[in-house]
Amino acid sequence: MNDFLRVNDLHIRYRTIEAVKGVTFSISAGDRLCILGSNGAGKSSIVRALAGMVRPTRGRVMFGTGLTDITSWPAWKRAREGFAIVPEGGRVFRDLTVRENIQLGAYSRRGLPSEQRIRETAAVFPAMAERLDERAGSLSGGQQQMVAIARALVSQPQVLIVDEVTSGLAPILVDEVFAALRELPDRYGLTLVVVEQNAVRALAISERAIILDRGVVVADESAETFRNSSTLLDAYLGAAQ
Repeated sequence: MNDFLRVNDLHIRYRTIEAVKGVTFSISAGDRLCILGSNGAGKSSIVRALAGMVRPTRGRVMFGTGLTDITSWPAWKRAREGFAIVPEGGRVFRDLTVRENIQLGAYSRRGLPSEQRIRETAAVFPAMAERLDERAGSLSGGQQQMVAIARALVSQPQVLIVDEVTSGLAPILVDEVFAALRELPDRYGLTLVVVEQNAVRALAISERAIILDRGVVVADESAETFRNSSTLLDAYLGAAQ
C-alpha cells in the first residue's frame, strides 16, 4: 500500500534543546503504527508536530493520498482535514456531560453530530453509551480516557493519534481500551498511530513499530519482529517496557 502519512527528517527544538533529531517514518492508509520509547525520547514532541501544535525547525509532514505537505498547516486545518488527537490523560471537560464532550469533537466539521452518531461512537465503549447524560468529571480516570477517544472518533478522522493511552489506568481498563483501539481501523476506516511506553500492549495491536531514544529512531521493524524477540525489545527499551 502507498504511504498515507509520512514524516521526513523531522527536527524539533525548544530553545537550546533539540528534542527530535531527524526522525523519519511513514504509515499506509488503514495501518496501525506504534511509537515507543521511554520518557524524554521525543514521543510527545512528535505528537505535537503531527497535530500542528509545534512547528518543526526542519523536516516535513505529508498527509493524504497525494502526500500533501502540511508542515505549515495550523492545528485547526489539520483537524478539519481529518486529524484527531487523543492527548495524554484524556483531558475531558469535567463540567460538561459525556454527550457534550463527544459533541465537541465534531466542531471542526462545521456542525453538531446527530444523536445517532453520538450513540454509535459512544458504543465503542459500552459503558459510555449508558452514561451520556452524566458529568464527565464524575467518571473514573479510565472512563474519562474512553470519553476522550469517543470525542476524537465522532469527527470521523482519517488519522487518529493516541498519546500515552494507558497512563494511570487500572489493568482491566487497559484491556478494554486496547481491545477497542485494535478494532478502530477496520471499524472506522482510519489510520492509527499509538504513542506508548507500554511496549507489550502497543505491539499487540500494531503492524509496525518505531522506537525512539533521545529524539532519534533507533529501530523501525514490523511489530511481529519485536513480539517474537524479547532480546531485541530489551536491547532498545529495557526498563521502559
